[in-house]
Amino acid sequence: MLKLIIRWIKGYLFVELCGNSPERFINLCRHHKIYIRKVSQNSGKHTFYMYAGDYFKIHDIAFKTSTYPHILYRKGIPFLIRAVLSAKSLAPCFILFMAIIYILSKIVWNIDISGELRHTDEEISRYLSEINVYEGMRVDKVDGDEIERLIRNRYNDISWVSVELRGTNIYIKLLEANIMQNKRNNSGDYSNITASSNGVVKSIITRAGTPMVRPGDKVKKGDILVSGIINIYDDSGEIVKRNPVYADADVYIDTHYKYKDEFDMIYMYRQYTGKKKKSMFLNISGNQFFLENPLNKFDSYENYDIIKQYTDVEIAGIKLGDVSVSYRTINEYEPVFATYNNEEAVNKARNNLRVYLNRLIGEGIIINSKDIQVNIKDGVCRSLGKVFVTEPQIQRTAVSEQDWRVNTANEQNGEDN
Repeated sequence: MLKLIIRWIKGYLFVELCGNSPERFINLCRHHKIYIRKVSQNSGKHTFYMYAGDYFKIHDIAFKTSTYPHILYRKGIPFLIRAVLSAKSLAPCFILFMAIIYILSKIVWNIDISGELRHTDEEISRYLSEINVYEGMRVDKVDGDEIERLIRNRYNDISWVSVELRGTNIYIKLLEANIMQNKRNNSGDYSNITASSNGVVKSIITRAGTPMVRPGDKVKKGDILVSGIINIYDDSGEIVKRNPVYADADVYIDTHYKYKDEFDMIYMYRQYTGKKKKSMFLNISGNQFFLENPLNKFDSYENYDIIKQYTDVEIAGIKLGDVSVSYRTINEYEPVFATYNNEEAVNKARNNLRVYLNRLIGEGIIINSKDIQVNIKDGVCRSLGKVFVTEPQIQRTAVSEQDWRVNTANEQNGEDN
């Protein structure tokens, strides 16, 4: 099916060959890598198919072999386009059709928003409209970097945003930070910064709130590091007011994580048999259409992998928004069991540890040192130990009204001013 589509795209000819040396002509074509197929003989004449672009390459070969190729008919998209353009009534329609496709490809038809939890699609869409990002805008007016910057500035709880323009679609992916918004008119959003693990305070820089610890202090999980309450004192040192705030500080604690990883020494890997089947599909607006015989199933394979590839459809260099071609390759394999030797097991354990450390680094955790022991026993490889880290503290607890309310003497005596 794929070869047939390629032939239609390139255009092909059905050629009749007359002369005394058709066999020599065919051999020279193959020698010069000119692709011909379905060669047949009838009444002393040979016929075959060839690509339209190769026809101009056979003149010298025909002259050498005293043969005379004659085109019986032409097929393919190039000849179809030529026929359309040559028809005076169809040419304007074809030009108008291409112009409409070109114009439609320059307009944003869909804005897809994903990843939001606290915010709704409608809320994000309204803000996008305020910054002139909407369905129907011109594609060349989409500035992904600027849209990302504006969204981050507008929503403080969005820590990461990605804006991608694909075809005529804008895909916006959000990642909301696991923090509480600082709304001064709602005391329920005032909060403390608390320790997420046991350790020793390495550094603390406070921007809002009251620091409760200093560098070198030992803390336990749950201890308040930066209070969301600021005390206001009078001249005698009495607390006259407590202001609740959203505690804001950079606090780092030296702590350690217990590390444990194990896997069996016997493992299974896939040994591919070399048998494979290929399929092609046309995807239009989420609907998938077979471009082959749908009865050609692969259920005869007991174990197989499926590899999918997607290609955008272009016409005259213009991508069609919701149209793509996907290729699916099914590879058969047989499960084979093997056993790690000691060196292979140790290398795998080290790689697993490396993946774990990279995940911690991705979370902003600083790796100081590690003490990991690898032990192989009873068919299992185990890694046990500790990873010593410096960890940023982002865990929070809410500040209630009872925590910051100060009862005055009048309030205590029940007097009303």
